[in-house]
Amino acid sequence: MKVYGGNLFYIAFGKNEVSAEEKAFLKERGTLIYGETLDSFPAQIYDPMMESENGFAIDLMNQLAWEMDTTIEFQPVIWADSFTLLENGTVDMIQISYSEERAEKYYLSAPIYRSKGVVFLRDDGEEITKLQDLQGKTLAGIKADYALTVLKEHYPELKILEYDSIGECAEQLKAQNVDGIVADEQNIMYYAQGEKNVPGLLYSG
Repeated sequence: MKVYGGNLFYIAFGKNEVSAEEKAFLKERGTLIYGETLDSFPAQIYDPMMESENGFAIDLMNQLAWEMDTTIEFQPVIWADSFTLLENGTVDMIQISYSEERAEKYYLSAPIYRSKGVVFLRDDGEEITKLQDLQGKTLAGIKADYALTVLKEHYPELKILEYDSIGECAEQLKAQNVDGIVADEQNIMYYAQGEKNVPGLLYSG
């Protein structure tokens, strides 16, 4: 895969080829395990019709394995467990958003795509123009999501309930147990389009 004049290995790690030392490491390590959260559309999602994983992150990992002449296997994980599994060696790689704290602790590749955190709310006629308007609302989000960390730090008055997946958050919104969902914009739009019986609006910020 040639991208902007370089291969995928260059895009991810800033180099055009695997060094002899890295080749030795990969040979000794054997199969690499990629921890995937299977409801993170469009990066990765499980397709029950095809009984397989799909998404551009899956395609990128397969291409990266080819370019590094190694094997990458996929292991379904719950997002909240991802860091523990990475640290104890159960998985070798996960997909995470960048933060300075994470950069100090983990080796991060170059970004593979940009995402934006948004809040998806039921449309109850109330005007929402800024995050401060969410005061008194109950929001659902995925455990360990970086967006929740930011909201808790800057808007401690918000009530936030945490769940294992965006699907669970969507069910809570559908049941009217929460007022909205905090999630990645593309991910939440995927579920919003599938839940057309839940009228809503998007506020990004």
